[in-house]
Amino acid sequence: MGPLTYLYVRACTQKGFKMRPVLCLHFLPLALEVLFLQLPFFLQNGTEKYDYFIELIKVGETRESQIGFLLRSAHFIIYYALSVHLVIKYKKHIVNFTSAVDNAFHSWILVFISIHALPPFSVIIGFTSSNFGKYTLMIILLCFLLFSFAVFIAIMVKPELFHSFPHQMPLPNSAEEKTQKYESSNLLEDKKEIFLEKLVNYVEKEQPYLSPELTLTDLAEQIQIPSHYLSQVINEKLNCNFLDFINGYRIEAAKKMLLNDKSRQFTILSIAYDAGFNSKSTFYSAFKKQTGTTPSGFRKSLQTPRTMTG
Repeated sequence: MGPLTYLYVRACTQKGFKMRPVLCLHFLPLALEVLFLQLPFFLQNGTEKYDYFIELIKVGETRESQIGFLLRSAHFIIYYALSVHLVIKYKKHIVNFTSAVDNAFHSWILVFISIHALPPFSVIIGFTSSNFGKYTLMIILLCFLLFSFAVFIAIMVKPELFHSFPHQMPLPNSAEEKTQKYESSNLLEDKKEIFLEKLVNYVEKEQPYLSPELTLTDLAEQIQIPSHYLSQVINEKLNCNFLDFINGYRIEAAKKMLLNDKSRQFTILSIAYDAGFNSKSTFYSAFKKQTGTTPSGFRKSLQTPRTMTG
C-alpha cells in the first residue's frame, strides 16, 4: 500500500512521470517478505503449520510476527510521510507558478492518502492495544466503503482529478530541475533589481493580473525574463509567492471598484471576475488575507459614514 500510494502521488504531481523499471525497487521489501517469510511457511508440511497456529492461539503472537509487524509499520510510515511531503511540495510549487490555484487537486490527494492510511494505522493501534484490536477489521471495511464513496463523488463532481494534474513539478534530477537551480543560483543582486523594476512597471501599466488564467510562464514571456529568474525575484525581493503577488494587484483593483459609486449596482462576484479572480471563494479568502475583512464587510464600512451623514 505504501509504495503504490507514493507512486500514485508522484504520477499526479510530477511532469513526465513514467513507471520505469528502476521504480520496481520500491516493491523489493514485499518481494523479500514473500520469498523469505510467506513462501517458506506455505512450503511446510501440515504438522508444522498446525504447530505454528497452535502457538499463535496460545500466546497470541509469535516472535516472527512481531518483527514482521514492526518492519511493515516502519515501511508504511516512511512511505506515508514521503507521500505527504510530496503533496506539500506540489502545493508550494503551484502558488509560485499560477495565479489561479485550484485547491481540489492537492486536497483530493490528501484525502486519498488519508483514507489509505487509516487501515494500516488502525492495525498498528490494534496491535498495541488489545481493546482496540477487535475493531480493526470493522475500521478496514469502513475505510474501503469510504474510499469507494469518495472516488464516486470525485468522479461526479470533478472528473479532472483522474486526468493529468495542472502545473506539475519537474521530475527530480531532470534537466528542467537542474536548469532552475543553476539559473537561480547565478542571478546577481543588481540584475534582480533590474528585473524587479521591469516587472512592477509592466504589471502596473499593462495589468496582466486581470486575466484569471495568468501563469508565471505567461508573465515571463510577456516581459522577456526567464521564468525561474522571475520566480526568484518575486520570492526574494518581494517576500511572497507568485499567487500572492498577482492577487495583491487584483485586490487593489477590486477595492477601487468597491470605492466607486457606479460599481455599487454590481454584485461582489462580478467585481471579483472583473478584478481577475476566477471564483468567489478564492476572492473572499485572498481579500480577507490581505485586508483582514471580507469584500462585503469592506463595502459596508464604506457605506456606514454616508448613512450617518445623511
